[in-house]
Amino acid sequence: MSRRPLQIAGIASFAALYIYLCGLRRVLMSLAFVYTGGAEILAGGLPYRDFEFVIGPIIFLLQAFFFKLFGLSYAGGYLAHAAALNALAAAFSYDIVWRRARRELPAAAAGLLTAIWFYPIYHASPWYDQESYFFVLAAAWMITRAETGAKPPALWLLCAGTMTGVAFFTKQSNGALGAGCLALFLACDRRYRQTAVFLAGGAAASLALALLLLISTARGISP
Repeated sequence: MSRRPLQIAGIASFAALYIYLCGLRRVLMSLAFVYTGGAEILAGGLPYRDFEFVIGPIIFLLQAFFFKLFGLSYAGGYLAHAAALNALAAAFSYDIVWRRARRELPAAAAGLLTAIWFYPIYHASPWYDQESYFFVLAAAWMITRAETGAKPPALWLLCAGTMTGVAFFTKQSNGALGAGCLALFLACDRRYRQTAVFLAGGAAASLALALLLLISTARGISP
């Protein structure tokens, strides 16, 4: 029986607990605007219409989701948000390296390293930089799945493109940088053109949905 599922579960559990305990220390900053933005949406508010910010709304929508699941509190829904994404990021890193190298030790090292550094311990709480790069990492994981035999590969690539668009809509500069990194990631792929078409299709679809969201939330705003 493969040890991989147990290793992934162990690393993901460590990642979640580690960042949760770091977050309880509340070192240096509280990053209150993510908390308040999620609370506004949970209360029925709409981004851009009822409160303003200069980044995409994904982090606030996810924060509202975690508040809904775990309660409107710092130690509940707020830190659960960071813990869940840290756990998934560590699991993605492990699986990417394992599927590329087929070796458990480098994969475990990648997962543990991601668990420790993905969120800085001095503000181990939801933040748009980590949120955007999380979606880039999810896209890299989906591309790796498609290239290593997951079926159907086209669907995995469309989903990867969608994640790239979501990363851009979380924070524009990070999403653009992530798209460039994914292009380098694909440079050695013999099916690069075919892969790029599916990625672009997924990214276009997610950005189109984002545009519809912006249009819908902009209604009723006074000029």
